[in-house]
Amino acid sequence: MIRKLFLIFILSVTSFAYELPIDKKVEKQKNFVYALHYQMPNMLIGATLMTAIYYGNIGRIGVTAYKALDAVIVSSIVTTSTKHLTRRKRPRHSENSDSWFQALGSHSFPSGHTSSLTSIIVPFMMEFGKTHPWIMFASLLTMHQMVGRVNANAHWQSDVIVGMIVGILSGLYGYRRKRPILFFGKNKIIYGLKYRG
Repeated sequence: MIRKLFLIFILSVTSFAYELPIDKKVEKQKNFVYALHYQMPNMLIGATLMTAIYYGNIGRIGVTAYKALDAVIVSSIVTTSTKHLTRRKRPRHSENSDSWFQALGSHSFPSGHTSSLTSIIVPFMMEFGKTHPWIMFASLLTMHQMVGRVNANAHWQSDVIVGMIVGILSGLYGYRRKRPILFFGKNKIIYGLKYRG
């Protein structure tokens, strides 16, 4: 599965030399539901950080929270570096989705908001999906993020699709690591606030 997603990501990145038929500028709709796309990733990062601090790395919830934070770090590094390499103009700054390698400050490809949000929820879905199937509805947050970013003319459709793929790959990478990157040293135990008496 990871190989297939990686192949899709590579194909998406290499196809940026052409104006993709899926990339259409949409008419912006002002709506409270759409506006939430700005805050949603930050709220989830904050909630995950508080979960990690509260539980530490003891138990499934705490370890999964640390893995999710790892995934956000990885996805942020990938999306930020790709944005600086491709320098694609956002729809609000261009009528043409084929505006690659433009002036500095053009950072549309891929969507960092979408990748960050997706990378946070994937480890929780992987860890708790079988025992708590309702958690799979968290994937609707990714769809909401994708629609909101396109509606705000902050990204083209291909930006959010590749952002979602980066988030999935980062989330799977973070989840599959035996020990989160944030644990320095061997067998280090981080006691959360819950276990501090």
